[in-house]
Amino acid sequence: MKKFLICLSFIIISGGIILLISSTKPFLTKQNTDAVFKQINIISPTLNPTQGETFIAQDLASYFKSQGKQVRLFDSSSYITSPDFDPYAHAVNLFIYAWQDFVPSSHGINVLYLLIPDEGKINYKNFDLIATTSKKQAEDLQQKGLPAVYMPQFSNTARFTRDYNKNLDVPLLFVGNLYDHDKLRPSVKYALENNFDIHVYGHSWDKYIPAKYVKGIFIPNDELHKYYASAQIVLNDHQPKMIANGVISNRVFDVTASEGFLISDYMPEIEAVYHDSIPMYHSSKDFANLISYYAAHPLERAQKAKKAHDITMRYFTLEKIGHQFMEEITKIVHKRLKEKTISFDSPM
Repeated sequence: MKKFLICLSFIIISGGIILLISSTKPFLTKQNTDAVFKQINIISPTLNPTQGETFIAQDLASYFKSQGKQVRLFDSSSYITSPDFDPYAHAVNLFIYAWQDFVPSSHGINVLYLLIPDEGKINYKNFDLIATTSKKQAEDLQQKGLPAVYMPQFSNTARFTRDYNKNLDVPLLFVGNLYDHDKLRPSVKYALENNFDIHVYGHSWDKYIPAKYVKGIFIPNDELHKYYASAQIVLNDHQPKMIANGVISNRVFDVTASEGFLISDYMPEIEAVYHDSIPMYHSSKDFANLISYYAAHPLERAQKAKKAHDITMRYFTLEKIGHQFMEEITKIVHKRLKEKTISFDSPM
């Protein structure tokens, strides 16, 4: 590809002195940037259709494709040996990190998306951009001179819409897996302690709570919005690591995008954005009071659900976060072009 270079010459006449100024820097335009920013490889911790990380990868892929990009999805456990992955290619490699470490490509642009802050397993210097769902972590990394930005999780609002089904109208709904078998998740624990009729969906619950509360182990992602929109109250809680780092669960975004009424464990980060539209509990007693009150006040539930929905649609949609990724990656492309570590002759 012919290099898009321009030689600019200006004649400046001042006090009888003629100055000739020329520049041979790359002329950066949207067209030229698009010429190098073509291919995006998304490397996900899993492509298992029952795991949330898979849907995040697929949703981002769909957004990038809608912007004219060529996108390939890879499983992190096998991407490096895949015949479709070329570690020497000039491409944007987006690594979605949840639990594993990665070996980034030595060429192209490497972007890390931290869904949950890691435990010191990653060499951040391998990445041109670190997008993290934790504002706290983004600020910490920035103070260390690393290229970090805050990038929350999101909801695909084309999928998560209000679709009420009276057959799914249950008093209390919790959707989520049991991760720590020695410790029940607060939403379920407090519901059982206070004898509420809770409907639980997720892996491993059948061995640790009475079978009458377990309604299934998996809800297809394209059906989940119906459950969220139809339940009278949807419950949410966070893992301790998420609370410590201020990471808001994407369940918050999916439930509210579906106009479901949500009650969550307390996080100041939720309060800062959603204000009083998402009631939150600090203890089992708080939990019981909130459930009892809102079960008896359907109009208030609907009002808060609508308010939370509007906030999600403003800040936490796939389009919003996808656009932010595109902007940040474009900045890196410009920077690398100026540094001549990539060129218009090496399309990405």
